[in-house]
Amino acid sequence: MLQVNQDVIRIFDFDYLIFDIILLFLFISILIIQRKYVPLLVGILCGILFLIIDGMIWWNTGIREIYPTNLKVAVDFMMDFSYGLLAFSWVMIMFEKNNMKEIIFWTALLYGGWFMIATLSQILPLTDIEITTIRHMKHLRIVEISVVVFGYLLLLFLGYKYKAILFIFWVGTMLSFMMESYLLFTGIRSSGFELLLYDSLILTNQGIPYLYIIFDKILPKLREMIKNRKNAKEEIVEITHT
Repeated sequence: MLQVNQDVIRIFDFDYLIFDIILLFLFISILIIQRKYVPLLVGILCGILFLIIDGMIWWNTGIREIYPTNLKVAVDFMMDFSYGLLAFSWVMIMFEKNNMKEIIFWTALLYGGWFMIATLSQILPLTDIEITTIRHMKHLRIVEISVVVFGYLLLLFLGYKYKAILFIFWVGTMLSFMMESYLLFTGIRSSGFELLLYDSLILTNQGIPYLYIIFDKILPKLREMIKNRKNAKEEIVEITHT
């Protein structure tokens, strides 16, 4: 049985935040160049959501701790907003499934980027300021697992085929694996392979099924509504000018 009932700890230097901003700027620039506006927008919204959950709710309830506390704003930006934007822009691109080249390119860019900034912060120490973050997750494991199970059962209930569900599960698992593995292999997090396995299967998969339903069921309807309203306004304009 996995021994995952533990505090989740990260220890890194302040220069890691600097390299993360560079990666964020690069990633956003490529999204804009390739006109990936919907993934960018979803990423921004997820980043803001994570700021609210991690930076406000979990912080104020004691689930999350940051030392030194005077760097909380900078750490929140990296761990919440930057992560949310990078990770869920990638998720939306995966959902689009344009072609295998795109999947490989964006996966390599994100995973390679995360590994690079963690490695650079160790081999190019710009500052000696050490930051420690702690997430107390002992009492949330059963809730996390329940949310994952319900999400994938909901996909089955809505009639999604097994192939689609497996792909969605791969997206959720791959995202968590990319994040957790680079933290483990670069020494930022030393919780071991059991936590890596647990978080890869559970962490992001808590939200991925629901996000896919929004992407596949709700967004197309919103786009159709916007298109219909635009067409209706154009018709009104044409009538008033005739």
